[in-house]
Amino acid sequence: MITVQEIELPLRIPSASINMVFMQPYIEFETPHREPYKWSQQARGDQLKAIERTLELAARPTQEERAHFTVFPEYSVPGLDGINLIDEVIHREGWRNESVIIAGIDGLTKGEYNVLCSPDTTRIAESNAPDRVSDHEWINCCVTWTKDKDGHILRWVQPKIRPAQLEKMTPCKDMFQGSSIFLFKCSYERPASYPCRFFPLICYDWVVKINGISVWEAVLSRISEIWDNNPNPIHWVFILQQNIDPNHDLFLDSTYNFLMSDSSKYQAVERHFAAVILVNNAAEINPCRDGRGGFTSFVFHPDAPFDCTACRPTICMQPEKLRHAKKLSRCKDILFREMGACIHSCRVRVPKFVTSDPTDRTYPIEAEVYGLVTKDDPRLPGGPVPASVKWINDDIDVIHNIASADMSGAPLQEDAGRAHSFVATNLRYVEAQGLTDRIRKATATKNPHFDNVDSWENAEHEALEHMLYTLSALGICHDLNIADSTLHGTLQLPHGICQVVAVRGQSHDQCRRHFDETVGGMIHDPIILITRDPSNLQPTLAELSTIFDPFLATGLRFKDYQSLVTACRRAGSKEQLREALNDLFKPFEKKII
Repeated sequence: MITVQEIELPLRIPSASINMVFMQPYIEFETPHREPYKWSQQARGDQLKAIERTLELAARPTQEERAHFTVFPEYSVPGLDGINLIDEVIHREGWRNESVIIAGIDGLTKGEYNVLCSPDTTRIAESNAPDRVSDHEWINCCVTWTKDKDGHILRWVQPKIRPAQLEKMTPCKDMFQGSSIFLFKCSYERPASYPCRFFPLICYDWVVKINGISVWEAVLSRISEIWDNNPNPIHWVFILQQNIDPNHDLFLDSTYNFLMSDSSKYQAVERHFAAVILVNNAAEINPCRDGRGGFTSFVFHPDAPFDCTACRPTICMQPEKLRHAKKLSRCKDILFREMGACIHSCRVRVPKFVTSDPTDRTYPIEAEVYGLVTKDDPRLPGGPVPASVKWINDDIDVIHNIASADMSGAPLQEDAGRAHSFVATNLRYVEAQGLTDRIRKATATKNPHFDNVDSWENAEHEALEHMLYTLSALGICHDLNIADSTLHGTLQLPHGICQVVAVRGQSHDQCRRHFDETVGGMIHDPIILITRDPSNLQPTLAELSTIFDPFLATGLRFKDYQSLVTACRRAGSKEQLREALNDLFKPFEKKII
């Protein structure tokens, strides 16, 4: 039987917005896996440094910026060493009063659990006490630290209720099964004493059913009894995850049903202004778009008075394409785009206190991304990440280098590889609007929702690949400028500069028409246009006559990608390649006007 203890805390939370910091580490367990599941010895030191960096970020210099909630997902804190580190930091004078830390701890032995629970400042349900743990059991738990308005600190230990598949695969021992949940009650600043309630659960506890009833249903049932069926709100539910399949139907269904289940069933527990906060470990150690993990997110009730139609930096507010699922489409589903190891920092509006006003488009979250270590990557800037910067950098990661894709075995293969690396590196650091403009000019296939980067799909990916390969091929034999280019790139020729445009579409004719629409006569430099169709075919003479009108295209030169890459593959030297592409590189008689 699951019990619930409501804990009243003497701390206040801002009514307008709340500062939250989430660590999203890439976990490196001991191998081979053995219970209790712990961080590998080699990775523990770096993880402790990353925890300290997360806490430093949460304790920013100004009171207004400091975190009210700091959350570490399941298994992310390495044992007693990690717990002691958090203890030491929260006791510092610089750590804000009226704040909360919630942390998932890696596997503890019975002895370690006894040490964790022994201080007078530690609270634990009687049913979860160390003397209830058998010698053959180990513990997966979360710890909640609270620092009240007077600076008094307590910590609350809550073991996981049911083992997931990982914890069931234990040939020697079993995971101790907890049976009690802490429901914390503090208050918002305004109106005075209005309750702010939250509770944490650990990963599988969000979906597991006991005798046909899910843990969260049992929790709501017990809360209704405690409140004697008098209606009261719950606002924040923190789900600490080590979840390699965060978009599994079970997790999405539990989130949806918690927010949307028939209110008459648990009528005492108001959830109209509630949010489920899913805090997961990373899918990869480096920045990425998907994988086995990630998808840290806020899911608000549909009644939350937020505008979620925009394409905002750092967060995705229409994440069906990223999730490959629509189960949460009725909710206000706010997803952090970065799935790799990082720290998410955000300011969250409190839906209860947002007045829906047609003069104010209220977004739910303003968010930033930080690296766990110092890293030169535009996806980890220590600030907001525009959607196009995130998308293009992720796509560049998965596009094969032209040296292996189209130049394998060619005499200039190594030169092509170096040119590709130069172009890719420079594209990564183009500012957001410039990246969006480049993709728009490169993609002839129309996307009616192009302005929403989260809608970009295969057509935009292929256009980016074509642009990258085109610039790399031309960069083999002439100097390129990417960052300062008006279009896709600028070639430095012996007789002057020339702009490059690469367009991919369903036909060469479509590419040419798209070029006229997006570039036309706006640019006064000479332009080389490289087009590509889906089959990478050369245009026929009949097609060429419709694609290229010399009279209208003064200052414009054209070549298809197949002809360009063939010339690159056949050339034995840079000089031979320049000669083979002389029809593109020879002096222009007249610039575009």
